[in-house]
Amino acid sequence: MTTGYYFPIISSMDEKLPLYANTAGTQYQDNIDRAYGIPHYQLLFTLNGSGTYIQGNKKHILTRNSILFLPPETPHKYYPNDTWLTMYITYTMNWYNNYFTMPNNV
Repeated sequence: MTTGYYFPIISSMDEKLPLYANTAGTQYQDNIDRAYGIPHYQLLFTLNGSGTYIQGNKKHILTRNSILFLPPETPHKYYPNDTWLTMYITYTMNWYNNYFTMPNNV
């Protein structure tokens, strides 16, 4: 499988949509350490191989056909256990943030 990345050019009109993609692609994973997470939602799907996902003191093995969902700004690490091929998308959900945000006085 050919790996590749997709980084759309996001306009101010796109940012008004309830949901839009920030990045998407397939790649062989390297060691990732995101102490502060990323500012977008992330879905990571394992196509082949396996990797280890770490959040805090918990470890999870991600094997073929497993999926990982991460909310924005979730600190995490992951690394390959062997040749780990993933497909991913990062996206922004404005409707979710607006719908589920409670006023400060509630």
